[in-house]
This record gives sequence, C-alpha cells and structure tokens, in this order.
Amino acid sequence: MRVPGTLATWQSALKTWGTRSLGQALKPATMLARDGFVVDRTLRLQAVDNAARFSAFPATRALFLPGGAPPAVGTMLRNPIWPTPTPRSPATVRRRSTASGSGATWCAPRSTHRSTRPPRSSSDRV
Repeated sequence: MRVPGTLATWQSALKTWGTRSLGQALKPATMLARDGFVVDRTLRLQAVDNAARFSAFPATRALFLPGGAPPAVGTMLRNPIWPTPTPRSPATVRRRSTASGSGATWCAPRSTHRSTRPPRSSSDRV
C-alpha cells in the first residue's frame, strides 16, 4: 500500500471509530518531523543495517545518512522537508471528491515530489 491508500485507510478508520480528525491524529508526527527527536541506539543500528538500501534513495539517504553516515546516538534527527500541514501548505492531507471513495491524498512539497524509480523501458509497457 502506498501513501494515498494508507491515508485514505486512516481517514476512513478515524471517521468510523475515531474521536479526532486525521489532521489532529497526524499532528504529533508532524511536530516530531519538524522539531526532531534524539537518536537512540536502536535507530542508529537500524540506519546502519539499512545503509545500503537508504543510499539508493536521495531523500532517505539525506534523512537517515546525514553526511553519508548513520546519525550518532544523542544527535537530533529532524525531517523539516515535511512542514506542519496547514490549509495552504503543500504538505497537507487534502480531501478531493472522487467517485471511488474518500479521496484523501498526500501532497508532497514540489521540490521532493520526484519518482525514485528508473524510467520504464518499452519492454516493460503492457
């Protein structure tokens, strides 16, 4: 499942069983991304174990391998590329009217909204 599907699922679950909006539910995560948190041993080890995979994706590499290496224990990890969602922010959950369902979508900032997949060759097309 990709981001739009995940957000639509969360939105549907909150609408059915929740006591808060999707924006309210995501607020702590957006605050952590913006303000950061202290890297612990577990996160560092996960970054070490996944360094080869993370290196393949520029945004992931920049976040989890700052300066080309896993973050040191005790340093602050921030993801300021995802600002706190606001009604006018490019990084916000938006409702769209669609025929297929809730239409919740995640809009990434334009500067990071790039595919990390290589271009498809003509032999890959159906």
